[in-house]
Amino acid sequence: MIHSRPISRRSWQVVLPFALFVALAAGWTALWFHASSVAQASITAWRAREAQSGRLYTCASENLAGYPFRIEVRCTAAGAQMRSADPPFVVTAKDLLVVAQVYRPNLLIAEVEAPLTFEAPNGGVSLVADWTLAQTSVRGLPPTPERISLAVDQFRLDQKSPAGSQTLLTAKHMELHVRLDPDSTPGRPVLEGYSLALVDQLVTVVAASTVISYCLYTFTARDSKAMMITIPFVVFGVFRYLLLMHRRDLGEEPEEVLLRDAPILLCIAGWTVCAAIVLAVT
Repeated sequence: MIHSRPISRRSWQVVLPFALFVALAAGWTALWFHASSVAQASITAWRAREAQSGRLYTCASENLAGYPFRIEVRCTAAGAQMRSADPPFVVTAKDLLVVAQVYRPNLLIAEVEAPLTFEAPNGGVSLVADWTLAQTSVRGLPPTPERISLAVDQFRLDQKSPAGSQTLLTAKHMELHVRLDPDSTPGRPVLEGYSLALVDQLVTVVAASTVISYCLYTFTARDSKAMMITIPFVVFGVFRYLLLMHRRDLGEEPEEVLLRDAPILLCIAGWTVCAAIVLAVT
């Protein structure tokens, strides 16, 4: 009769971290493919809405890539037909690349490859823009983005007609920055019903409740009460976020704080390592 040997504790110390890594990788892969499918569906729906308004956007070939941390949409031979404009015109570009980070979907960065041509559907006079590098960024969510920026190097604008070509504008470097007026309609109108003092009190109550709830969880953990050694990481993380929110005004974008602040990243890494060791040893 063959008896199977139980897995030793030392074996679990090796298998558990590897299993956690595989689970995280699989989860992130599923998240990326879900985000890419949502992005493709959003682009298709946006094109359909624009077409109903007389604005048609086309690509000779379209590719969606960027795994694992970005979503990149590349459009070759991009074109736009503005049929609802008066007079109507057509815009064409050689290549268009739009990039968004999976963890920062409210920031879009685009690069347009020259030349960019504006012309009437029946021909005649056209405008041709050329450059060495053109980048634009849009921060915020439609229909009211917070900021739009454009930077162009070695810019040149020509007017072409059957009679000849004429240069209208040249520049070594151009920048254009547009921000939403602070006095305009806010992106979150519901916040108008709350005073700053009330919001500060609510944040304090939520932060204290988070720390207390986690402490109670570790005190009553069924697997191991050794999880109490991870409490300082949670306390530090909450206090660090409150500091950044009040001193640097970063509370509007918690995902940026979570993924860009070095002390919080180190805190998360320390908590992960301690929790993995506790679960593996106990």
